[in-house]
Amino acid sequence: MKIPPLALLCLALFGTIRVGAGESAKFPVPPAELNAFAGQAEQELRDNILPFWLKHARNLERGGFHAFIGEDMRLRDDQPRGSLLTSRILWTFSAAHRRHPDPAYLEMARYAYEDLTRRFVDPTHGGVFWSVNPDRTPADMRKQVYGQVFAIYGLAEYFRATGDQAALAQAIAIYRLVDQHARDPVHGGYFDALDREWHRMGVNLLGPAPKSQNSHIHILEAFTNLLRVWPDGGLRERQRELIELIMHRIIDPRTNHLVLFMQDDWTPVGDEVSYGHDIELSWLLVEAAEVLGDKELLARVKTKALAVAAVTLEQGLDQDGGM
Repeated sequence: MKIPPLALLCLALFGTIRVGAGESAKFPVPPAELNAFAGQAEQELRDNILPFWLKHARNLERGGFHAFIGEDMRLRDDQPRGSLLTSRILWTFSAAHRRHPDPAYLEMARYAYEDLTRRFVDPTHGGVFWSVNPDRTPADMRKQVYGQVFAIYGLAEYFRATGDQAALAQAIAIYRLVDQHARDPVHGGYFDALDREWHRMGVNLLGPAPKSQNSHIHILEAFTNLLRVWPDGGLRERQRELIELIMHRIIDPRTNHLVLFMQDDWTPVGDEVSYGHDIELSWLLVEAAEVLGDKELLARVKTKALAVAAVTLEQGLDQDGGM
């Protein structure tokens, strides 16, 4: 497995070893060492993580997936389960099959696709429900944008793996609904919370404000994957808007941390820091600019991404290597 070039660059520039309390020494990490580590990670994925989900995640009696599996492996199917779970499984096994063609991965991806389209897609107003009950009826019918874009992400990946045109059409349909109803025409960006009929809601599941970095970085991620398979001019323009908006409105220029929550006009709400989202954005932003194909924009994005990665490494890494 080859690590993406930017990931190699980040690690080579900012690789750190702890040499004492409060001290650190920077050193270049040899690419061979990084690729060896990547190989170990891929082995863990294929030998442990993916087989576990293949064996335990599906609810073969009721259909779909189990809502909850405890640390003692006890199943809890007496509670609603979310579209996020199915969308993420759909992306994971579609991506796994693209990289390592395996009938078991493809079967799991198809199972997730059927679950998402049969149980979560709203037949009346489009988009996907947030959750469904154990009896398959809708539980929470809100159109939280975070859930919509993970559906786009998974559906686009499933199309990449299978060529299923219906999956691509569904991804495009959800994108158009999000763009029509969730996009802020005044200040730009997207509102997080909408009801079943795509009207704005006052309660946001993600936090205390109408906009969040969490939704925006995953909107960016979903648009990137959709753009790979549907090079639409309007989508390209939205992707460019998102990249610029994230660099100028969501990344704090004073700290290179993400602002977690914002009012309509991008006024920050709170001052918390999420190092995990910081480092996640650093590569999602580069990936988005690479797919867009604008060299000048990509150069600016790489500079900003490295700045975010550097401050995450310096401030967010614990003595034991944890974040």
